[in-house]
Amino acid sequence: MAGHVQILSPAQDEALLREAVSVGSRASNRAWHFEAGSRWRKRHGMVTPRWLRWVLLRMQENNMAQVFIIGAAGKVGRHLVKQLADRRHRVLALHRRAGQGAELGALGATPVTGDLTAIDVGALAGQMAGSDVAVFTAGAGGAGVEVTNAIDGRGLELAVDAARQAGVRRFLLVSAFPEAGRNKAMGEGFENYMTVKKRADVYLAATDLDWVILRPGTLNDAPGTGRIAAGPAIAYGDIPRADVAATLVALVEHPEVRRAIIELTEGGQPVGEVIARLARP
Repeated sequence: MAGHVQILSPAQDEALLREAVSVGSRASNRAWHFEAGSRWRKRHGMVTPRWLRWVLLRMQENNMAQVFIIGAAGKVGRHLVKQLADRRHRVLALHRRAGQGAELGALGATPVTGDLTAIDVGALAGQMAGSDVAVFTAGAGGAGVEVTNAIDGRGLELAVDAARQAGVRRFLLVSAFPEAGRNKAMGEGFENYMTVKKRADVYLAATDLDWVILRPGTLNDAPGTGRIAAGPAIAYGDIPRADVAATLVALVEHPEVRRAIIELTEGGQPVGEVIARLARP
């Protein structure tokens, strides 16, 4: 029963430790879900021993990632910063304006000042150094053709080159769903946006990085549901920005999903289950 103290032999203690580590490693991949302790209690009918709590804490610390976010001050970026920080990842948040640093810091990030249109590859690589994952979620936000070309196009290429120079092997890119704007007469600016996004995808996919290209449907600011549809080719639809961020978190935590293009919309399956399924060979 809960709270019951058991005196274990060395052999029993070792067997339980091996099982605990197995439970903990199955509970998450790159981050810690505090499910391990509750699973232990349900299985053994006893409180989690102090030594086990220590082991699980060390596992938790070892599984945290350092994530460098380009576009952290954007709408998806802010959701991503908070969700990663809530799961105890270390977040480096690239931002351009002075006032954004304090806001990102309040969400749990370490603010990093930089302007994609002004910084060079070496300087950006120096800021990225030591990170496990780079996430590119920057965008011009409809500011015009030239800004789109500078941020979504040349900015992405700069970030990819910097990641390679810094030795950051994993790179997650938020791109665009191929059907976005179809039959909606969106105009020349939107056509340029889609062209630039496709060229960015091609540029990243041609590298030797462990990349993932995430193509969300129409973004909205509805509350996240934690449920998505995702795969190499799915029907077009909407997706809350919070759920795009949740999917990026799951991709950070599942590095075995690599060199993949994933389309993403709202759906009926939990984010973690969908990404874990994509991780299977």
